[in-house]
Amino acid sequence: MGCGAGSEDEDTEAARRAVDAWVKAVNARDWDRACALDSYPGRDCSLRIERAFGSSAGRIRVTGRNPSNDSLLYGIKTPTGSGEISAGRTGDRWRVHPEITVIR
Repeated sequence: MGCGAGSEDEDTEAARRAVDAWVKAVNARDWDRACALDSYPGRDCSLRIERAFGSSAGRIRVTGRNPSNDSLLYGIKTPTGSGEISAGRTGDRWRVHPEITVIR
């Protein structure tokens, strides 16, 4: 059994739908929708996502599920590189958590 209340296949499909919806929202520069799907939708969510992904909006794509022990990790590809998004159930909703690397 995976991370949620359904079967492993159902959890994988639900996680994939959440990841796809998050990427679609970011590509559309719909920061509010992306935050509604984010695992940390706090006060600065829109600004955080826009800063991290705004320059890549419209050009982000999901590359598939990454093998990882018990976690539902999905690869993403942007014009500047690649990253990962994890998906997990929070209550009755699936949320995503993009892995953001800050280079200074």
